[in-house]
Amino acid sequence: MNLRKAIYAVFAFWFIVFFFLSVAFMFSGIRLFPGDVGSYWLFSAMLVFIVGWIAYLWDVFHNPRVPVDKRALWAVVLAFVGPYAMPFYFWFYIRGDGSPPLPPSLPGPPPLPGPPPLPSTLANDPVARALLPVGRSGWAIAAGYLGLFSLLVVPAPLAIAAGLLALADMRRHPEKLGMGRTVFGLVMGAFGTVGLVILLGFGGHIGSDHDWGNNRIDSTLAQVRPSDVRVATVDLDRCPRQPVPLRPETVSALLSHLRVLQSAQNIGSGSWTQWRLLDLDCGDKGHFKIVVGTRPSLANAAVVSVEEGVGKAWRVGFYEGGAFWSWLQKVPESADLSSSPKPCR
Repeated sequence: MNLRKAIYAVFAFWFIVFFFLSVAFMFSGIRLFPGDVGSYWLFSAMLVFIVGWIAYLWDVFHNPRVPVDKRALWAVVLAFVGPYAMPFYFWFYIRGDGSPPLPPSLPGPPPLPGPPPLPSTLANDPVARALLPVGRSGWAIAAGYLGLFSLLVVPAPLAIAAGLLALADMRRHPEKLGMGRTVFGLVMGAFGTVGLVILLGFGGHIGSDHDWGNNRIDSTLAQVRPSDVRVATVDLDRCPRQPVPLRPETVSALLSHLRVLQSAQNIGSGSWTQWRLLDLDCGDKGHFKIVVGTRPSLANAAVVSVEEGVGKAWRVGFYEGGAFWSWLQKVPESADLSSSPKPCR
């Protein structure tokens, strides 16, 4: 392969490699290049796309292997869907450029007359069929696009339906093409439908609550009685820690407030200001750490964080905390705590 072919091959397949790498790193959560380096990487990739685009458009009108009557078609296709059409153009008109001529064949009997040539239309042009939706079943085209969007899982059942209708349409009209798109739509639709079923199976945890521990913590707290609490303390988020024991009547009221907490549908993001740290050791019923704070992303609305468990076996839930914080400020134990803490970092 000479240098020209190598350069055009890079332009042709660079977009495909970049696309799959981007999708793989996006779903894995790994950043390919952090910070400013990532911006330069994206700029460099776009620069390669633009240079390759221009090079291919120039080659259309200077490559003698491209038929004159197809140059305008290729120019339009490359102009609108360049990265997708470049591999096809490379395969048809650049890959075999410069190959040695075939040896002359020995004279033989004259060839038998063949069938009359097909009319010169886009539907009979193999290059046009590879790039444009001509001569295909409309349902096959729909199945192909729906299969592509099945990565979003919601259109997946529609891709299967369109694929089945495409099979029926091509059976009734054998002259229509589109089996490849149909199979692609059926396969991607099947995978997407499985993902949709899994997603709906966890519907109670995904989308409704941002934390999966809310409902389980609620059910655990519902079984705790004041007599189960061995140690109950409250303190400020400060150094050194100065926990204050809660009185039995405060413990009873605290459990009542915890049972009526409502899950926070949106807990915001970023740091938050912690106000109080309560610790409840309930023996066999569990160990709970309760923090009340504000989220700047929620206009400083109060949020309650309840952590249940110890070590690695713990789960956390987030709840609306305005009423809880108003009550906590009024309990006598809060008056024993300084109002100007030095936060622990």
